[in-house]
Amino acid sequence: MYGDYLKPDGWGLQLGTFSSVDNALAFCQKVKESGYSKLFIQQIPVGSGYTYKVVLGAYSTVEMARSYEAEVKKKGYDSFAIAHLP
Repeated sequence: MYGDYLKPDGWGLQLGTFSSVDNALAFCQKVKESGYSKLFIQQIPVGSGYTYKVVLGAYSTVEMARSYEAEVKKKGYDSFAIAHLP
């Protein structure tokens, strides 16, 4: 895997879901080029494989995460608040 293994607390904005880690990483690079740097990939077991969620930020409350949705939308990314996995 690429990057550091982190377990962020709180909430983030889900920007995308991918069936391949390579696609998730490519999307992260695109988001980074838009000026965002605190990105996480959550690996979720699905059947015999995985799905990969790209999540922006680590906010202490769901309200704080949601307060960034409009800014993210202006840069062309649909998002919604989700809890980081324990």
